[in-house]
Amino acid sequence: MAAAAAEWPRPESGHFELFVAKAACKFNAAHFIAHPDGYRERLHGHNYRAEITVKGRQGWALGEDGYLLDFGSVKKALKASCAELDETFLCPAKCAATVVTQLGAEGEVVPLAPGRWDGRGTLRIVVKHDGAEFTMPRSDAIVLPLEQASAELLAWYICCRTLERLGGPAALWAQGAESLRVGVVETEHQEASFTLPLRPGGAVATAGS
Repeated sequence: MAAAAAEWPRPESGHFELFVAKAACKFNAAHFIAHPDGYRERLHGHNYRAEITVKGRQGWALGEDGYLLDFGSVKKALKASCAELDETFLCPAKCAATVVTQLGAEGEVVPLAPGRWDGRGTLRIVVKHDGAEFTMPRSDAIVLPLEQASAELLAWYICCRTLERLGGPAALWAQGAESLRVGVVETEHQEASFTLPLRPGGAVATAGS
């Protein structure tokens, strides 16, 4: 016989989690990994999918709306983070095995702009160990603050960008979130993930700290 509702454990005795893995949270992109030992992958692409889990804090009491976070807001933030990577070459700016240069409209060297770039110009990537050179319109690439465009580091990047879009760590902590986990699926049964613990006051370690 089912226990009476009065005998059930209170929701605050555990924790809630939200999970979003919508078909719209995807991106198609090209990359290669230049390994420190000299091996370089061939340029190739993936139809990536991203998913996110928001873990609530133990003992957190939900508000009157019964939400930890709004599904729609989480989906919108994750979708936007994927959209900025869609149909691009994923260029890691911090890769020790390559030299990345941005050229202006007249072929002059200009400062490397982070992120996407809609202006005229060219991106040139030279692999140090074999001299392989890749050039493309700057607008076809996204320059990322990564050492490699691996699934692991893409999961970190998407987690950070999605966190920004959700208002930052302090906002999520105030809503009862304990951590964010983002998974990036390269192919079926092949996924990497990054989990970011939040802290009281929202403070997290940053890439610049």
